[in-house]
Amino acid sequence: MMPDSHSPILVVRWGPLHMSPHICTLIRFLAEEGFEPTVATVLGGSPPALPLPPSVDIVELAPRRPERKPLLLLEAASKLRKLIRQRKFRAIYAIDSWTLPLIWLANRGSFRFRGTAFVYHTFDWLEPGLHARPHFWFESAACRSASLVVNVDRSRARLQQTLYRLQALPLAIPNFPSRRMSVPPRDAELRRRLLGPGGSPQDVLIAYSSSASPDRLHLELVQAVALLPAHYRLMTFQGGPPYFDRCVELAKRLNVSDRVQFLQPMPFTRLLEHLVCCDVGAAFHPWRASSGYFMANPDRLASYLACGLPAVGTNVPNVESLVYKYGLGCCCDPYQPRDIATAIQDMVEGKPGLEARHEHVRAVFESDLYFEKRAQDLADRLRQLAPT
Repeated sequence: MMPDSHSPILVVRWGPLHMSPHICTLIRFLAEEGFEPTVATVLGGSPPALPLPPSVDIVELAPRRPERKPLLLLEAASKLRKLIRQRKFRAIYAIDSWTLPLIWLANRGSFRFRGTAFVYHTFDWLEPGLHARPHFWFESAACRSASLVVNVDRSRARLQQTLYRLQALPLAIPNFPSRRMSVPPRDAELRRRLLGPGGSPQDVLIAYSSSASPDRLHLELVQAVALLPAHYRLMTFQGGPPYFDRCVELAKRLNVSDRVQFLQPMPFTRLLEHLVCCDVGAAFHPWRASSGYFMANPDRLASYLACGLPAVGTNVPNVESLVYKYGLGCCCDPYQPRDIATAIQDMVEGKPGLEARHEHVRAVFESDLYFEKRAQDLADRLRQLAPT
């Protein structure tokens, strides 16, 4: 059953969309399912990470700099309230906990707008002990007020239900890429540049699509490259000092500077052009740092799926369950460079072979691990929502 002939939904998100392909995928899905999404953002400005349909209206609530956050929040809340009062939305669709104070202020201390359903969709994990209590209060109140709560996996959904004493289990929609996402062909010249000085077409190029930071364990990955044979090379991204400087210094000390490329951060569409030039991917989480990282969902493997890249992930339950169930690669201890190197080499050189792994990952993505297939439950639930 399709939505009503007039089913406008207001998607509200604190922050721009230029680094959020997962949210762009959600918005595109809503439009393709016949809903009419309007997107309200704070600090917009940049183009979305993925092209949105022409019918999607993007409203910037406050385009100024974030250093004036209290005034910024008040200005954005005022504009959001006017927007909601001027237009008749079927639902207010809030993205992530950081957006909730904005919506609460816009509705003067409530999440339930008269005549409008409220949906809360979180990609976050508010870990007890690491986040301020107001964050939990806002999320708890939002979940209790919502007609529908959406999370990224079943384990987080179950914990959310327990922590906030929710009657209904939040809907779990994995953070997979869209099957309709355009993946560019491999560019031989770009691959040659990424392999760096002395690179050969037969070399193995590892993709690590994260900026250098302690939360991404780049130091361990650089050490792993030094333990791999000389024909293994790494493509990753620059981060902020002083951690990034330490990564560069370590690469020089280990004599792998010519085998490690630290690129400038780039738009998601350009990132895809680079990923299809690689042979394998890697995505690591520092699970010792927090329960949020230990409960890591496989969202950072998502772009590798669409590009057909087998990957090495963190040996935590949520990632392992996906990787081994669908044969997407392998998992290892990201704190141990020797384990990382062994996992990558075994995946590349072991059976069934790298070409067969590429074909398998792409086939699994197209048959089962794409957003539209998992999100049909979301579309059905949204169609059943009645304004409150």
